[in-house]
Amino acid sequence: MAQYPNSAVDFDGDGVTKLFDFNYPYQQADEVFVSVDGVNVPYVWAAGSTSTVEVTPAPALGTKVRVYRSTEAFAPRHLFAAGTPFLPRYVDENATQMLFALQEGMGDFARVAEVAEDALEGVTEAQAAAEAAQAAAQAAAANATAQCVCPLRMPQSTHCLPPLCVQTRSWASIAMAALRSWPQLAAPLKSWH
Repeated sequence: MAQYPNSAVDFDGDGVTKLFDFNYPYQQADEVFVSVDGVNVPYVWAAGSTSTVEVTPAPALGTKVRVYRSTEAFAPRHLFAAGTPFLPRYVDENATQMLFALQEGMGDFARVAEVAEDALEGVTEAQAAAEAAQAAAQAAAANATAQCVCPLRMPQSTHCLPPLCVQTRSWASIAMAALRSWPQLAAPLKSWH
């Protein structure tokens, strides 16, 4: 995997700290941004510094502060075909622009991959919990079925009322089930006489 420097520094807001230092290079001051809980906020450069920004008011306790670089990469800084002299300084600035943009993209990709990995872990845990719940429900259903009885079995017959769980049904519901099952019981009764 490629090695690249960070182009962002994260801090925890405490409601007091206003100054935030960073140590990565940038080409233009307007390519440095500050976000609090993912929302860009205004800032000023600390007096006499090129690597410290000041956010006023101080970010609240518990917020996530990020100072990051976002290099403009819509077009090269210098277009030689448009007449810019082909000088080493301009070639280096274009190469640095591409390098910074690539570093930022790799950093963003790494953060997205980390979030995706956390999400996958959560889904795996949820799936395991669902499987355990399903197994518990099947075991409970098997246990309940084992406790169901056929209270009315006719002599010399395999016919039975629908299985009745004595624990969960009242005698009135057992009687209603018997009435609904009467046609099933009538055939064996004809053979008794």
